[in-house]
Order: sequence, then C-alpha cells, then structure tokens
Amino acid sequence: MALLDDRLATLPRCPGVYLFLDRGGSVLYVGKAANLRARVRSYFHSPEQLSEKTRSLVQHIADLEIITTDDELAALALESNLIKEKRPRFNIILRDDKQYPYVQLTASHAFPRINVVRRVEKDGNQYFGPFLSASALRATLRLIHAIVPIRQCSDGIFATVKRPCLYFQIGQCEAPCARLQSAEGYAEHVAVARELLAGRTAAVVKMLESRMTEAAEALAFERAAEFRDKLLLLQSFSERQDMISVQQEDADIVGLVQADTKAWVVEVFHVRQGRVVGRYRSRVSDREGGGTRSEVTGAFVEQYYRTGRFVPPEVVLRERPQSAELLEAWLTQKRGGKVVLHVPQRGRKVRLLRLVEENLAMKAELGGGEAPESEEVLLELREILELDRVPYRIECFDVSTFQGASPVGSMVVFEGGRPKREDYRRFRIQHVEGVDDYEMMREIVGRRYRRLREEGGPPPDLILIDGGAGHLAAACAVLAEEAIEAVDVLSIAKDRARGSGSERMRTGERIFKPGVEAARVLAADESSESALRLLQRVRDEAHRFAITYHRKLRGDTSLRSALRQIPGVGPKRCQALLTHLGSAGAVQVASVDELRAVPGIDRPTAERIHGFFHAARVSQD
Repeated sequence: MALLDDRLATLPRCPGVYLFLDRGGSVLYVGKAANLRARVRSYFHSPEQLSEKTRSLVQHIADLEIITTDDELAALALESNLIKEKRPRFNIILRDDKQYPYVQLTASHAFPRINVVRRVEKDGNQYFGPFLSASALRATLRLIHAIVPIRQCSDGIFATVKRPCLYFQIGQCEAPCARLQSAEGYAEHVAVARELLAGRTAAVVKMLESRMTEAAEALAFERAAEFRDKLLLLQSFSERQDMISVQQEDADIVGLVQADTKAWVVEVFHVRQGRVVGRYRSRVSDREGGGTRSEVTGAFVEQYYRTGRFVPPEVVLRERPQSAELLEAWLTQKRGGKVVLHVPQRGRKVRLLRLVEENLAMKAELGGGEAPESEEVLLELREILELDRVPYRIECFDVSTFQGASPVGSMVVFEGGRPKREDYRRFRIQHVEGVDDYEMMREIVGRRYRRLREEGGPPPDLILIDGGAGHLAAACAVLAEEAIEAVDVLSIAKDRARGSGSERMRTGERIFKPGVEAARVLAADESSESALRLLQRVRDEAHRFAITYHRKLRGDTSLRSALRQIPGVGPKRCQALLTHLGSAGAVQVASVDELRAVPGIDRPTAERIHGFFHAARVSQD
C-alpha cells in the first residue's frame, strides 16, 4: 500500500493510459483519461459511490503503471491496443476480434486484378469490405467474374505468358496478357467491378439494360441474350439482400442483448445504400459482471472498429456510450469524414434498431446463440483443468507423417464448444529434416503465432497440443520466443495404461501442463465426462484435418512422379503444368485443349499427357 500511495501522489495532470496490477504483476484493468491524476485517484475516494464491480477491482489493486500521451485520442488508441494485448479480467472484451477478409483491387497496375486480403494497407490500391462470411465473399466474386471479364492470373504470370489461358476460352477474360484487349476496354470492366464491390448495383443494371437494348436493335440477338442473362443474375443477387430503407444511406445498426450476468450478445446490421449487405454477431465478455449497457456499448464500439473495419458515417445505438464525443472524434479520424453515434428517439431508425434486437433475442431463444450446455462444458473445463480463463476459443495443433514422407501440420479452432472451420489452418513442414515430431511442432506453432503477432490479433484462450510432455515443451519454448503470454497451454495424449481405440472414450486421457512433471489422467466419470469429450473431439478433429492434408500431398507427389514418366515432359514443362493448372490432380483430369493452353505445351505433348492418364484410368476401370 505504501508503494501504491507513492504512485498516487506523483500522478501527472495530463492525458494517458493507466494499468492497475495485482500482487503478481498481472494487469487487472486498463483505462484512459484526459487527466490521469484526477481519474486514477477517483478510484480510491468514497468507496460507497463506486459500483460493486469497481469496489472489487480496487480490492485487488497492488500497483499501477501509467503511460502519458499527447492527447485523449492517442490515449484511446493506446488503451485499445493494450486491452487487446493484455486481456485484463476487469475490462469488457469483445470475444470475436478476428480480422475479416477484404477485396483488394490493384489500382496501381495497368490491368488491375482482384485479390482477397486480410489487412488494409495505405498502398494506393482500393479495398472493399469487410466480408463477414466466406460464402458471401465467394458469391460476390462469382458475380463479378460472371458479369465482367476481370483477369484472375497473378501479376507474375500476366507479365510472362504470351497465349490466352483457359479463362479466355470460357469467356471470363479477354486476354489482356496476350494483348488481345486494350487498356481502355479493360478500364471499363474495372469500373463496373468497382461499382459491384461498392454495392452500387443500380448503375450496373442500367448499363446492362442499355447494352442489351442496343444489341437487340442491331439484331445481335446472341449478344443481347448474354446481357439479358447477366442482368437476371445481377437482379437475383440483389434480391437476396434485404431492402430496409428507400434512402440510399450507409449505417451500422448495433443491437445488444444481455445473455447472463457476465456476457452480452451483439448483432450489427451493415446497411449500405439502403440494403442490409451483411450481419455480424458475437459475444462481449464481462467476466466480473456488473457492466452497464453504456459501458458495454462503448467497449464494443471501440474494439469492433479498431481492426480496420469499414466505418460508416452513422452508427445507430440503443444508448449513448461513455466517452461518446471522444469515440466520435476517433471514428471520424479513422473514416476521414464525419461519423455520428446516433441514438434515435422515434421514427424509422428506432424500428430498425428494434428489429435487430428482436432478431438477436429470437436467435438466442431458438438456439442460434451459444448453447447453455456449451457454456457449462467450458466452465467445467476451466474448473477441472484449473485454467486461468474460460476456454471459449481453443486452437489445437497436430503433426502427421508417413515413413518420413510429406510431413504436415494442422491447426483446428473451436469457439464456444463448436468447430470454426473457416479459421482452420494447415502447414507443410519446411525446415525440419527427417522425422522429428518435436521440431515439427515447434515449426507450426511458431509460424502460427509469429503471424498472429505481426497482424496484431488476440491469442486464443487455450492452446491444445496433440502429444505428450515433449510436444508440450517444444510448443511452450516457441511461444516464449514469440512473446505469447498469459495463455493456457496443455497437451493431450492417450492414456495407454487404461486403453486405446474404442476403449478410450470409456477411459481417459493424459493431460500435461507446463511446469508440472506428472501427467494428470482425466477420466470419464460423471463429473468430467462432458469436458473430456470436448477435449477428445478437438484433438480428433486436428488429427483428421492433418491426415486429410497429408493424404492429399502424398497423392500429389505420386502424380508428379507419374508426369515425369511421360516422354517430352521434363522439369520445366512439369512445373509449368502444375503452376498453370494448380495441382497434379488438375493435370490428370484436364482435357487436351486445357493442356494446350499451358505455356510451352504443344498439341502432341498435350495429347501424350492426356492419353497417359486416360489409358491409366481405363486400365484401372
């Protein structure tokens, strides 16, 4: 207390961030202030005026740190980064803090192409998004390529090829690489793609209708039919989006519903040009409970827009958050234009907000939210394994090899007790020679969290390793190197003394923890059966995912060897085939015309390749 009193006595009267620490040095809470001295000292005066949650925080404070900033906006940005890094127990934290994909239009290239990226850079290119689901992203890209022939090859291939590829033959590209299309004509297609990516479909519909009419008047009926089909496709796509406003406006409608005393569920409707073009749904964790709607709203807005998401000119909320003026100034700075946090009192926007919250409540009642049993299992897992936090997000790693060939690794993700397949990752081992499971585990764990640290994403709640004490030690060593701290790490191995195979589900697993020499056997008794089954399900999914990838690579290796047996197919032609068609499997099923489109492959060679695989297939049949 003497140390804390000294800190309080010397606090400066300037903007900055303060961190409250417990006796072990762990961060309890991160806050910002326009006047550090006044704000921090307010926690230690008149306890009866503090909320129950704040009184509990003060009882745990043993020390504090401060970081001064030039102004309150800089303090807000620093506070946000520290919350993401430290994940303090008394802060309100958005559970889903991942980075969603964007579509990048490479405006710096004379013939732009479309890329899918995870980060928005200030590099002169144009970015559209974020896309909240992979299916929505794929549907948008399919629509664009069906309506306008934007090139799909990489810049490297574009600069080297001289002949049109398969996309030219199927009408999805006009071969600017082979100089069959002018830059001016391609720019017209890019302008249409830009309108579609921005959600402005009305202008594209008008253009297609005009061109269809012109073609029909010129008696070019086949050309008119092509425009008609594109028009119908675009109209069908537009009709799947919900029109909620006749006014062409952009806004985010944010609904909050309290799930229990320590969690809220949130849903955001993204309204662009008067249409709902996407929905976002997640949980906001208030681990100590007691957070008000205003506090939760402010924490959500700050953390949600922190990761480079599109900021609309208006964010519609049920209640004005704490530090609303500061948040508006920060969002205005991020957007580069005025942003308003609007709390409607009457009219259409009140009805929209009510629609979002009713939709959210209905999903929760019908099981669309986190299932109560999943929450109970996660709490049970935390208690049984003595984890520091509830393992809402689990990332599990496994490695796979067969007689030293094609070693691979896998990472699967479970959130709320359910697999989150869009976050799965697979790794081809690059730096380990021979069969060394420990070094392979070091490599894949290191690659995963090195990239996570570079991108600034939050770590999971639990890292699970498929293996024993050696695998765990290898993973922990590389996590320490990458400064991934304050995360629970375990490894899980079959309890060989008690059974394996089908017996395993009725016996148990050995659980290894860092710093604990002896493994703990987690048995399937009534008190831990659900937690055990969840761990086994996560581990088995990681094993399945690794095995699937390993089998694919082994198949590709066999097909590569088969290609080299074909007369006239040397290393360069083999590489050209794999680069152009994507995989050895694609080469195997390609037609003669598709093979001829590969640079360096003439008709006789294409026919030999096709005949080789066709004859092999006939003999197998």
